[in-house]
Amino acid sequence: MALTSAQAVVSLPVVVGPIFGPVLGGLLIQHLSWPWIFYVNVPVCAIAMALARHRDST
Repeated sequence: MALTSAQAVVSLPVVVGPIFGPVLGGLLIQHLSWPWIFYVNVPVCAIAMALARHRDST
């Protein structure tokens, strides 16, 4: 059962990311300006790096 849930956690972003990434990027560029893509990505990357560092320390 643990393997199945691990596969779901790993495969969900792989499937959903290519679908929603360009759509959200297009909406950001259309309604705001292109620097907003960086303003959104920087906190997301910082959170991902913090979570990865926390996971490595446990």
